[in-house]
Amino acid sequence: MLRNGRETRLAPLLEKRRLHAYALIWEGFWAETRAMLAAQAMLPLFFTIALYNDTYGATALGNWVEASRRALTALRRDVGIVLHTVRVLMHENAD
Repeated sequence: MLRNGRETRLAPLLEKRRLHAYALIWEGFWAETRAMLAAQAMLPLFFTIALYNDTYGATALGNWVEASRRALTALRRDVGIVLHTVRVLMHENAD
């Protein structure tokens, strides 16, 4: 992002921090292993949804509010899909 003819460093720094957090989640530095397994199951779906709803677009990199809104939207959709899948599997096992 250019401001007064100079590039601001905020967007690249925030992106680096976000990618570092994702790497920590993916590598599994967790105290509770069940939470780690749930996060690793949801992360690929979250990344896919976030990619398609333009979470990593130029607008989101320059505007942290927009990036947060899009990331939360992706997370909400991810949780909804996972919960729906669990519900369907539980229903099939009950029969």
